[in-house]
Amino acid sequence: MRADIAALCGALAILLAGSAAAQPPADAWVTYRNPRFGTTAEVPRHLVPRQMPDPTNGDGRTWTSADGRATVTVFGAFNALDLTPERYVEDIHADRLPHASYRRIADTWFVISGTKDGVVFYDRCNFTGDLRVQHCIALSYPEGDAPAWDAAVARISKSLRIGRGLDG
Repeated sequence: MRADIAALCGALAILLAGSAAAQPPADAWVTYRNPRFGTTAEVPRHLVPRQMPDPTNGDGRTWTSADGRATVTVFGAFNALDLTPERYVEDIHADRLPHASYRRIADTWFVISGTKDGVVFYDRCNFTGDLRVQHCIALSYPEGDAPAWDAAVARISKSLRIGRGLDG
């Protein structure tokens, strides 16, 4: 009986250690806030550890995977063309629409996602109530990496927030 309990405890310890190892460390996520527009979102640094140089206009920031095949971009921008979210998707994302497997559009936000040429894309923008400023995330990663990204995409999307910045 003791041998059975010891074996069960050993198996349980191995299972728990394996699941703990599969979880990214708590500090693997960082919260980025764009000072210019106040756009805020969480970024999975365990998936995209390389931070690219900020653009000179201060709109946002991009991170890439070690091999450069996956990217996460968090940015804000003026809605210079005065597009509604629906028109934004139709005009700006026209090349992706035939490849979109998910598209959701509301009065002040949109999400479009799909796969094109073996690369998964996920774009979400939240607009201010007056549609003057948009706060966005843009993700892309190889289709084969989707299992590692599924939970991350949900977390990033839920974390996207409109904030106050210098220009927003």
